[in-house]
Amino acid sequence: MAVPWKCQRGMIGSSYSVRADAQGDQVSRNTEHLAARGLDPDAIRRRLSQGGDRSYPRSKNEDLHEAAYEGASQAIDVLVEYGADVESLVWEETPLWVAVRRGHRAAVAALLRAGADPWRPIVAGRSAGALALTGPLADLFTGLPAAPVLDSGSVRRQAEADALVARYDNWDTYCGDGEGFAFVADVDEDEAIRRLGLDPASCPLLDEDEYHEIWSEADGDALWLGQPPGGTGVALFTMVSFDPGSDHLWRPLSSPGSAVCISTNMVAPTTVEVWRDGTCIRDFQTMSEPDNDTLAEEWLCRFYDRSDGSASTLALGQALGTLLTGVDMDEDWLFHAPKRLLVVPGNMP
Repeated sequence: MAVPWKCQRGMIGSSYSVRADAQGDQVSRNTEHLAARGLDPDAIRRRLSQGGDRSYPRSKNEDLHEAAYEGASQAIDVLVEYGADVESLVWEETPLWVAVRRGHRAAVAALLRAGADPWRPIVAGRSAGALALTGPLADLFTGLPAAPVLDSGSVRRQAEADALVARYDNWDTYCGDGEGFAFVADVDEDEAIRRLGLDPASCPLLDEDEYHEIWSEADGDALWLGQPPGGTGVALFTMVSFDPGSDHLWRPLSSPGSAVCISTNMVAPTTVEVWRDGTCIRDFQTMSEPDNDTLAEEWLCRFYDRSDGSASTLALGQALGTLLTGVDMDEDWLFHAPKRLLVVPGNMP
């Protein structure tokens, strides 16, 4: 009988949902939370109508950003009424950019009513409106002046990326507590093994029971490697996540070609490395803020999305791996199908 994986999704790590009979308490908690953050609209009006409070720790513009972050649309209305600037920058972001990324519909609508520029470039030439047009807030932007029309190719690519993320996010097997996943383009199993300096004949086919029994005793990186059905590359899995900067693995595996590795951690954000032709071209934590180095495929996977119900960072990393390498992992195949055992000495030349 197969050794069970750590747990099934929903037993731990599942999202909390509010029951209908608890919604009143949830509203009360939200009201208390906003008041504690200085975002109660009545309190804001009293303070600003009296000329402000010198002891208050934030400016009106900082409050506006905080309101956008929290989705406090009524606070936004009051702050704008008293002169807060909808185009102000905090950490190089506008309130509209913040509200769109967090999926706060009412806050986005309030900022647009107040005159926020939806097409102002914020990061890597992308605007809040450009992000919104590909998601559930699109209806707030499509009829605005200067709204771009998305071409059919862009719409198709985004839909494919969304479907890929959703499929990975729907896995039942709970992961994210220290496992490692990797995708390597355009190689078969034997070629991948040879690139790591190993003899294919010395890398036996193991079922999941055998892999579970041996991985903790291996003298080196114990990798479970296989070629997904119908694919042209290989996928790797390890129970103990890849060490950061495991050049001894990714440099040869990506020479030539592409490789993506995803390292999960119980106490730190998931890390993604993208390798191309023996060079690491991108190394980031999945909760990092987008910047000018963010790959086009990262935008497609919506790593920027901080809204409630957004996909797990592991699912985003897996979808990115598939987009960049063409290697598509299936949950049942990855966790249960027999694959080759590779024991790679750590930090080999």
